[in-house]
Amino acid sequence: INIVGCVIDAAETGKISLQTGARFALGLAVEYLQTDEYLKMDQGIMQMGRFVKENYHFLDVESKLAAVEIFGKFRLPEFLAVLRAALQDNEAIARSTALEMVQHTGTDQFEDLLAQLQSDEDENIRKLAVALS
Repeated sequence: INIVGCVIDAAETGKISLQTGARFALGLAVEYLQTDEYLKMDQGIMQMGRFVKENYHFLDVESKLAAVEIFGKFRLPEFLAVLRAALQDNEAIARSTALEMVQHTGTDQFEDLLAQLQSDEDENIRKLAVALS
């Protein structure tokens, strides 16, 4: 049974909220992905990646942070799109977490956003963006 897919379907059809769907799917993904490397290509995990990418800006901060960390840790295909969204997030904690992930993945694909973040309102984000550039 594709449990992650069922949760995502429920969120996309309004049976449960986007927040609830994202939290539950991300929690399940962590459990699944820790046990089997091949699950990265699982239908439910792929569906979750698409769901988070498409709904990133509607998620609460905790779900956004979890998504960035999970997608980065397990190198899910949608990681770069979610990371780009997080680097542009309104919440400083999301931008900061995304910058930490950029440290581990490389900066080539994010040079435009790193340049923008060098004038961020948050001093720590500015410093990290300068250091990564």
